[in-house]
Amino acid sequence: MLKSALVPFALTCLLYTLIGWKITATGEVIDMRSLFSGTFVLHWITVVPALVVLLLSVLRVNVKWSMGASILSAMIIALTTQKLSIMEIFSFSIWGVHAAGSESRFDDEWWRNCLNVESCLHCLYLLCLF
Repeated sequence: MLKSALVPFALTCLLYTLIGWKITATGEVIDMRSLFSGTFVLHWITVVPALVVLLLSVLRVNVKWSMGASILSAMIIALTTQKLSIMEIFSFSIWGVHAAGSESRFDDEWWRNCLNVESCLHCLYLLCLF
């Protein structure tokens, strides 16, 4: 796989380098560290899920087991280091993470209504629309 991916990777790097020389960025540069430090604890241990995937890939473990181990380690870190609840982890898994101060697609009231048994079908219908 390394041999077959080397040429496309090199061409992509070259293309991005050429585009970077020709196109200049405009607008405000966002400091991601300060943006997410208000929402999450930025700790070295949060790199563990990525390291799990890399290590298990080098050991040639089945990708499903690698991803499962990475997800499990990420959930444990989210529960312990980030102090997130199971529902918050589930919400982030479905809707993604929105930093404090950024606009979110759905508000918390909508999510609480989804947990109500009477509105489950309505929520499923809305999910299918996306």
